[in-house]
Amino acid sequence: MGLHYPATDIPRVRSACEFLGQLLSFQFAREEGWMRAGDGRYELQSPVMHDAFRRDGFAISTDPETIDRRAVWNFLCTSYWSAGIDYPAVDRAIDNSLCFTLIAPDGGLAGFGRAVTDRVRFAWLADIFVLPEYRGRGLGVWLVETMLAHPDLRGLRIQLATRDAHGLYERFGFRAADGERIMERPRPVS
Repeated sequence: MGLHYPATDIPRVRSACEFLGQLLSFQFAREEGWMRAGDGRYELQSPVMHDAFRRDGFAISTDPETIDRRAVWNFLCTSYWSAGIDYPAVDRAIDNSLCFTLIAPDGGLAGFGRAVTDRVRFAWLADIFVLPEYRGRGLGVWLVETMLAHPDLRGLRIQLATRDAHGLYERFGFRAADGERIMERPRPVS
């Protein structure tokens, strides 16, 4: 079930979508999200599709097939928050999360982030990183921005833990929840 628009409205809707995409500093990479319904209307597919966003040769994808699980594990097992984690644990965590893969222009892994969520009220952001060789380009900001804009995370109460990236998350409305490491972005009041 998606949003329905008469065929004559497609240029106007596409224009609005392009504007919003630019406003949020990313653009949808898949045009095939528009499908013609049996009655002649066009249907914008629901967010069950995997999204891909592109910027400066980099891409962020929610398609689980784009995840280089070994590369994610290689980084996580040496990070301060997951030091020594075994591969099967990372593999299971990926399978049970909404994942965002930051893909470098050469197709390799540039970064990663995942959300553990019920997709209704709460999400926990975890394992967000940009590999050292890609840092300093605003990719971490773009990754978090893209994660928070995802339809399954928008409007939820979101928490995360960080030792050293408070400034990054504060720009997205997170604040200290326990005095030091836990940060929370309260559920917006509608």
